[in-house]
Amino acid sequence: MKSGKPNRGSQPAIPAELWPHLQRLEGAKKTLAEIGSWLVEQHGIKASAPTISRVLARIRAAAPPPEAKPEPPMLEPATDNDELRLLRAHFWGQARDPNQSARDQQGAARLLLSIRAEKRAARPLQPGAPVPPPAGQPVDATPAMTPEQEAEAVREQLRQRN
Repeated sequence: MKSGKPNRGSQPAIPAELWPHLQRLEGAKKTLAEIGSWLVEQHGIKASAPTISRVLARIRAAAPPPEAKPEPPMLEPATDNDELRLLRAHFWGQARDPNQSARDQQGAARLLLSIRAEKRAARPLQPGAPVPPPAGQPVDATPAMTPEQEAEAVREQLRQRN
């Protein structure tokens, strides 16, 4: 009775040098009969379909065929709001991560605050709101009210609350 293993010292029916070619043929959806005829024509090796099937199974187990990379989905370009949202989420997580050092947490919080400031600066102003001066220009330091006028305004607000 014959066992499924080849005799010790005997050569395999299909040499290992042909395995990459067999893997390519299997990837090209060739049938076992077509692979068998290719072996006979190209290399003079006569092998039955079950033998070819077993060798292909060994090839798949030894080196799975490379998976075809899926095409990336076509996405719209990222907007500034998308980038700000991702940055905010990233740095928010870093600022709250207990595994980060205090210095790293502070750095992440600083970056988060600067991102928020940029977003606030880019936000359109509401009608009637005071217009902030452009960056780099000196700010007029004269107050809108005198100290007496300001004190009177505070007294008036306190009277309205009481």
